[in-house]
Amino acid sequence: MPWFGGIAKHLYRCEGRQFSGSFDDCFNDYLPILEFSLPFFCLLLLYPFARLSSSLFAPQPEQRTFRWRLASRSSGEDFYPTLHIFPAIGAAWAIWRGLSYPFVAQMWPYLLFWLVFALWFALGIVIAWPRKGQ
Repeated sequence: MPWFGGIAKHLYRCEGRQFSGSFDDCFNDYLPILEFSLPFFCLLLLYPFARLSSSLFAPQPEQRTFRWRLASRSSGEDFYPTLHIFPAIGAAWAIWRGLSYPFVAQMWPYLLFWLVFALWFALGIVIAWPRKGQ
């Protein structure tokens, strides 16, 4: 979705424009070095992201099974507020990315994607929030 969303934003912004021979941000010939290296960085961040999400959504340590093996050994409450800062940053980032799209009908799938991603981060914060008296 981020890859196709950027293409969709570009096509929407440059719809109907003609090349004039002068500088125009719709027509350039840059080498997309960062875009080509993005899959490599995604693979590097996959494990820390899996650890974070498992730690947020995991049940209490005594109730865990093998499928929660990526979660931290202690409960999410023990890492309050450090564990909760990262999903808050993630939710803010997803909202910012979603708001970068124009509010037109053809962009709704991309807006919805980023909204769901932000809600997923917020749900992780709520689930891992420390509860008094437990």
